[in-house]
Amino acid sequence: MNEARSVLGVICSAYDSFFEAEKKIADFLIEHKAEAAGMTVGELARASQTSDATVSRFCRRCGFKGFQDLKLALTRELLDRRSPMRLTVMIWTSR
Repeated sequence: MNEARSVLGVICSAYDSFFEAEKKIADFLIEHKAEAAGMTVGELARASQTSDATVSRFCRRCGFKGFQDLKLALTRELLDRRSPMRLTVMIWTSR
């Protein structure tokens, strides 16, 4: 995946080309990105009412090596945002 593009950006730009099961995964990731970052393949499959194999194919279709790759990119994206927790850590560590 191109590092300059966000995970959600990739998902949104390809959304119209997804099959129905892939759209379920995309919808879940868009609506629950922080929760999804801590899930396993099976948990995401159950939460999006799809299968483990569909989640894996979805990740590759989005340009990731697999689920772990998507999860790491999503986590990095969430941490890079200026969240209140991140700001607190940044302020505290800069003392």
